[in-house]
Amino acid sequence: MVIQAQPQMDMSLLELQASFCRVMGHPHRILILHLLHEAGGELPSADILRQLGISKASLSQHLSRMVAVGLLSTRRSGRYLHVKLACPEVGDACTSVREVLSRQAEERACSFATEQRM
Repeated sequence: MVIQAQPQMDMSLLELQASFCRVMGHPHRILILHLLHEAGGELPSADILRQLGISKASLSQHLSRMVAVGLLSTRRSGRYLHVKLACPEVGDACTSVREVLSRQAEERACSFATEQRM
């Protein structure tokens, strides 16, 4: 079965999607999305920093890239920066991808174990 691109697909939207996916291509950024999703969508940046165990400068760079493509939004409350998922669906999508990958890993492990017994 050959799937063809629909002619009405807007290339600028596809370019935005590619940019979005490139930014998500770092384990710390995926973990940030997971932490925010698990927390109901928002956390103080200090909590994220503590859970990731990375430098402030590194966290700042990750957050800046994620805000730039619309994954996250931020707000200040006094001295504190709060980080929020821009769209809750992004957290749901990450969870779905993680579940698929986990299931595939289990299937591969079972397949490998079966081959070893033969």
